Amino acid sequence: MWFTSYEGLNRFDGHDFKIYYAIPGDSTTLSGNLTLGLVEDPYGDIWVGTEHCLQRYRRQSDDFNRYYPTDEAGRRQTGIHIPFYADSTEVWFMNEPEGVVALNYHTGARRLITEAFRYRWNISIVNSIRRSADGKLWIRRGSGLVGLDPAGARPTSYFSSDADNELGPSTAFACHLPVADGSLWLGMRGGLIQFFPDERKWVHYPIDTNIVVADIQRETDGTLYLGTEDSGLYHFRPGEGILDHLTPRNSALTNPATATIYLDDQGIIWVNTDPEGIAMLLPTERGFRLYGDAFYTTQGLPPMGIRCFAEDERGLIWLGSQENGLFVLDPVSDRVVRHLSPHGPHGIPENHASCILHDSQGRIWVGTYNGLYRSDEGDTFHLVDNGIPMETHHVAHRVWDMVETPTGYLWIGTSQGVFYVPPGAERAYALDTLQTLSTGDLQVWGDWLLIPSYQQGAWMFNYRKWEDTAGKEREVHHFFREYNVKQFFPQGDSLLWMALTRGLLKTRLRAEPPALEVLAHYTKADGLPSENLYGILPDGEGAFWISSNRGIVRFDPAKETFDVFGLHDQLQGYEYNTNAYLISRTGDFYFGGVRGFNRFRPPIPRNLVPPDVQVTAMEVNGQPLLTETYLGELHELELSYQDNTFTLHFAAIDYLSRGSNCYRVRLWPFDEEWIDLGERSMIRYTRVPPGQYRFEVTAANNDGVWRTTPRTLSILIRRPWYGTLLAWSIYAGLA
Repeated sequence: MWFTSYEGLNRFDGHDFKIYYAIPGDSTTLSGNLTLGLVEDPYGDIWVGTEHCLQRYRRQSDDFNRYYPTDEAGRRQTGIHIPFYADSTEVWFMNEPEGVVALNYHTGARRLITEAFRYRWNISIVNSIRRSADGKLWIRRGSGLVGLDPAGARPTSYFSSDADNELGPSTAFACHLPVADGSLWLGMRGGLIQFFPDERKWVHYPIDTNIVVADIQRETDGTLYLGTEDSGLYHFRPGEGILDHLTPRNSALTNPATATIYLDDQGIIWVNTDPEGIAMLLPTERGFRLYGDAFYTTQGLPPMGIRCFAEDERGLIWLGSQENGLFVLDPVSDRVVRHLSPHGPHGIPENHASCILHDSQGRIWVGTYNGLYRSDEGDTFHLVDNGIPMETHHVAHRVWDMVETPTGYLWIGTSQGVFYVPPGAERAYALDTLQTLSTGDLQVWGDWLLIPSYQQGAWMFNYRKWEDTAGKEREVHHFFREYNVKQFFPQGDSLLWMALTRGLLKTRLRAEPPALEVLAHYTKADGLPSENLYGILPDGEGAFWISSNRGIVRFDPAKETFDVFGLHDQLQGYEYNTNAYLISRTGDFYFGGVRGFNRFRPPIPRNLVPPDVQVTAMEVNGQPLLTETYLGELHELELSYQDNTFTLHFAAIDYLSRGSNCYRVRLWPFDEEWIDLGERSMIRYTRVPPGQYRFEVTAANNDGVWRTTPRTLSILIRRPWYGTLLAWSIYAGLA
């Protein structure tokens, strides 16, 4: 991808930017740094204008040619140049000194198309002139539009205030786009016009008068993307008359200024969010919606980590934060509709929430480090007494999790034992066993209540027998003392999965006597990115989604495979939190972490596009290798026997993977096997013997799809003169 700027020409390969500047005294660099207009010719060269002249970037040599206009005396002239079209013979551009010109870049001959329309800084910008498929030029002016046939017909004005206006009311357009059917799309304040010049008619599509359509890009199906001056990005379907405000899942558009956009052949939308830079909107967005700093800023909230979730009967999502209280999210509008801060009239007097529960009666329960709170009919919260003095037993009020049984009991896990609230009760009661446990995530499994104990494994008992206060059969069972259990996930009546701080455990329940049998223990050796796991959520395809200390993992139990999602997938961060997971009634998954939370709905689309790869640079004996032809365009290279230590750099040309690419290389036959480099994009070879070699490099995208045809570079390391065939012939003669 190439980008113009006020400070040179920028090339981006998906990983790094290379910036081409003007270097005084070097005629193979840019002349001027204000770059305007970009056109690629059929040979792969790039034409760009600056405030001085027209320039051609030569891909083979990685440098520039300059093309200046001259006056009648042959003196060089300078001025802004904007190229807008190139074919196999000519490049067309508009400039200040001449007007509209076609340059034959093979012969150097210049053809003046018209001098009536020249670049003027006050009325012309980069996209002020376009060429339609029939060869006509369309020039946007301060008022209206001019159509010009290069064959010689007079210019025709449309939507202009000029006396010779042919059609339409005077209108100031901000952009225009000719399309293949012969029509033009015209953007302006408050709407769009589709103009059919051959039929002398137009269709007006009004929109909000506060929106200025500043750029237009069109998909093959006719759908339009609209960039605006300060109202964000829009998606318009003309046939249905539907205009959608595009809110990217990855929150890339934090700035509503989207006046310049580009839709590439992979479906990526590139947006100039001036002055913040370039934003990418991917067609294969992983589906992870990021709710981080940018989201909090738009909602008037400070950055915060998320500790817990709950969904109420209205479908609203309650979130508990690390240090900023509770807030309620409307998942339809993606807006925070309520913030319960410690200082608010209806909040809880705590800035932390470790767990939230919406019970069968529609009440919200909130566990904190300083007690348990419950909402009442007035939508305010009050502290629930547990009968233990706060002053002497504070840890008994540190609530970690809650669960409601089908019998209506609420069970509470704390740092000092287990408590319960019977149906209709106003206070909590201590369970008369396990009072020394520091607990965590509670889980109901059939008639069993599962309780983790910090660094001491898991406990389970039949909660129905314990809720029957007159009952005599009360047994507590203890398993896996060596593990720290973060979450239990029952699968059916007999399988129980556990998220541990040492991996993922699969167990099976044996009924008599109750026991848990280990069936499998998955660790980093099996593909987990981290063994510190937090939450497990099942999808409709039989897979588990697991939060960890190194991102989110999709686990396929049938295949025993792991797919890892990281920061490049727009996760809130690597580290997630205990208790911070939820599946909503609409099927949305939520995982909370130290820098925000993610929301998504499986399945997550895979990136099936294998990346291209290029050799980008080479050092020989520690010094950059200089070649007449750009290294990325070379197919073969010769080195002397003294240049046998070298480093090769390469890059995947991949914009869909957000820089997450892996590489394999080999120098055949020096390397007999492929070398896996992970994400490292360079390799160094030392003391390579003279001979003929073939360097091969291939790359994989962020979903592990490898390019099957490697990029190759033939490297010949010449023998020293005394080791050549001629030298050996001389030796033989002397002998």
